[in-house]
This record gives sequence, structure tokens and C-alpha cells, in this order.
Amino acid sequence: MDNVLVLLLTDSTFVNAQGGTGQTTGVFPVQMRWIAEDWKIGAIGRTGQHYSGLAATPDTQDAVKLGWLALIAATGGAL
Repeated sequence: MDNVLVLLLTDSTFVNAQGGTGQTTGVFPVQMRWIAEDWKIGAIGRTGQHYSGLAATPDTQDAVKLGWLALIAATGGAL
């Protein structure tokens, strides 16, 4: 079984308990596994590593400077 650890950079907006909105940027390790001719999510987190030093707003020059690449949609896959 093949697997790879990828880091996912996110920028999330949420509604808090008081009804206001908040924003957070995070870096999440995602274990991907090659199963049945396709990549599947194996686990999120659980690496024991902290990646907060790589956090930046996605699609900005700050993110590029930290080595982030855009997530590219695959073609021909099931929806």
C-alpha cells in the first residue's frame, strides 16, 4: 500500500457561540493512501508535529514564500 503525508493550508470563516463570525488559518497534516486505484484520506493530524510556522493566508505572496502550491482539481474523477 502506498501512502503520503500532505499538508493542507486552510482559511476558514465560522460563526461563533455568540452569533458573530471569526476567521482562522490552519495547517493540517493529511495522510493519503492509494487504495483501489485512487487516493483516499487515511487520517488527519496525529503526527506529533506542529506546522503553525507554515500558516499563511492561502493564495497570497506570504503563502508562496513559505512554499505553498495551489490545490489543483483533478479531471476525469467521480463527483
